[in-house]
Amino acid sequence: MFKSFLKINSGQKSDWPKNTQNLIVLANVVVLFCIIFVIFKSNRGDNIVYKTNSPEIKSAAQKLAKDCFSGERESCYKGAFEKLINNYNFSYAEQTLYALQDIDPLTKSCHVIAHFMSRTAERKNPGDWLSLLDSVNVNACGSGFLHGVLEARLGDDPDTEFNAELSEEICNRGTDDYRKRMCTHFMGHFFIVNTNDDVARAVPYCDGISNELKFDCLNGLFMEHNQKIALTDHGLLPAPVYSPSYAKSLEDVCLKYSGIAASACYTELAEVYAKTFGYNADVIYKHCNENKDYMQNCYGKGQTILSTYPMDLTAKQLTDICKFYKDEGRFKSCLDNILSSLMYYSPKFTGRGLVLCQNIPNYRDWCVTELGNKLAQFVPSLEERLVFCQSAENEKYKNLCAKKG
Repeated sequence: MFKSFLKINSGQKSDWPKNTQNLIVLANVVVLFCIIFVIFKSNRGDNIVYKTNSPEIKSAAQKLAKDCFSGERESCYKGAFEKLINNYNFSYAEQTLYALQDIDPLTKSCHVIAHFMSRTAERKNPGDWLSLLDSVNVNACGSGFLHGVLEARLGDDPDTEFNAELSEEICNRGTDDYRKRMCTHFMGHFFIVNTNDDVARAVPYCDGISNELKFDCLNGLFMEHNQKIALTDHGLLPAPVYSPSYAKSLEDVCLKYSGIAASACYTELAEVYAKTFGYNADVIYKHCNENKDYMQNCYGKGQTILSTYPMDLTAKQLTDICKFYKDEGRFKSCLDNILSSLMYYSPKFTGRGLVLCQNIPNYRDWCVTELGNKLAQFVPSLEERLVFCQSAENEKYKNLCAKKG
């Protein structure tokens, strides 16, 4: 099926910061894709290399920020990046986005923009879509670049027949397990769209997915059912209105499932609780804890969405996330989850990791060391890591964070 698909289609076309509703929606969309980073930690076949931006790139980012300062920034940024991709190339636009993140903090929540950018790149060179799928930076922007390619090539094509076979042939290739999972996760979104939001019909599609990728498929499926991101984008259903009754209706869906499907379903309730009741550690923990069998699945995602909130967070807001764990093992596991979430999303959250670590009595050295270990996975250059770690409160922690010496 995949070979024939290629042949036919090749070359075609709270106590948390109170911000505007649009910002909250953007934050939620971005963080939707972060949880998979933490549920399944894997050895990635590629690292993000965050090089010091050239003067040309910095200048392009500064101009973009200035041009889009007033008005609807996301829409303005989309138009600007479309021009950069068409006039230059995808890589140039990607590096400009990373430079822009140092100017406009809101662009650290870049999943939507990344999605749009890779869709633009695919449409510029539709014959190279598979090469683009295999080469885009899967680690950045909540895998928005990867998802955008899939959306442009498969989601926008009304003739695409979505099933487990297609998912396996497109996603279960190569040696990069993380890329496989992100790809399969997004296929789960497609499955629920393909059934017009019918969970009972969509879940069996994931039954045909390889066991090691099945959770990712189900996680994407329940995420789409709850959030209706692609369903709304394609004009199939209106965006959900988050309320206690809506949250209860989704809990009732989870009660119908067991095993891995239930784990995926309850994982996605954390985002619903945050949108409904607030981005507050106490609130999310309380609601996740109502079903103790799947509490860790639910609050594991809660840890991620709380820690990767796009606007500034206080030390208390960060340390509150793990305060519920009195056992050292679980407390450290929670901290590790947060540090992984921050780094998987962007090394530019290193400063936030330092704020967390430096405000945890008895675990400061351990936490900063773990932060440094994770940062080194994404940033191989010591010189670059020292830049990311420059906000450390002293030289000792700066060196631990950067893995110097």
